[in-house]
Amino acid sequence: MVFIKTTHHATRGIVMDAKDKRATQELVAASRNDSSGWVVLIVDDEGDNLRVIARLLSFLGAEVHTASGGYEALDVLKRVTPTFILSDLSMPQMNGWSLFERIRANSETKHIPIIAITAHGFWGSKKSVMASGFDGYISKPFGISTFLLEIQRCLSSTGAGV
Repeated sequence: MVFIKTTHHATRGIVMDAKDKRATQELVAASRNDSSGWVVLIVDDEGDNLRVIARLLSFLGAEVHTASGGYEALDVLKRVTPTFILSDLSMPQMNGWSLFERIRANSETKHIPIIAITAHGFWGSKKSVMASGFDGYISKPFGISTFLLEIQRCLSSTGAGV
């Protein structure tokens, strides 16, 4: 299995278990076809997390925009309409929950699927996140295959980017 290893504050790298390498390579190859039209906004206050996720999605052909917090994300949304948003939940100044509420309250952005990404169990209970209306949930650390499958599931269920 391939994992993006994170702590509460930073990505430590990518670790791959050799027995799952072929399956992950096949999923990545298939995802390149699906993701070439994606426009993605990634919101995370940890620069390492932003860079790793942005690099992966860029490698797959997505157009990637990043923001280091909720207020910056709202500024990006004035210029860009993403296919979906990946947002950390625990950020200073404006957390992912508040960002979600602001996006959903705006008629121009309320349709955009939002996938929560979190390393904090108390912030990231999948049940509470999904009950709040998020379109998807990814817990850090995550495997690349799990990451891509959740994005594809979310986009398929919302009808976005497919």
